[in-house]
Amino acid sequence: MATEGHLAVLSTARMGPEPGPFGHQLETARLRKMVTKYIGVMYFGLPQSSDPRSVLYGNILGVPDLDAMGEDLWLRTSARLPDVSCGRVMP
Repeated sequence: MATEGHLAVLSTARMGPEPGPFGHQLETARLRKMVTKYIGVMYFGLPQSSDPRSVLYGNILGVPDLDAMGEDLWLRTSARLPDVSCGRVMP
């Protein structure tokens, strides 16, 4: 994942779909988590996390790791986040 040029390639090849009635919902949730992670790391410059429940978790080795991650970027980090509406950093 390159952060300098703000470019990422994201493949869903190993994300599903799972068999069963909720397979596509799981695949969509997994994609949403990865897109959220890339936005946090690449756009906001947030550090990756060692917490496996964080959407910023940096050691994703497979679908079980991805499924254990949360989805909420704002509540899962203690980092100072930029307030993009007025160009300031929020405490």
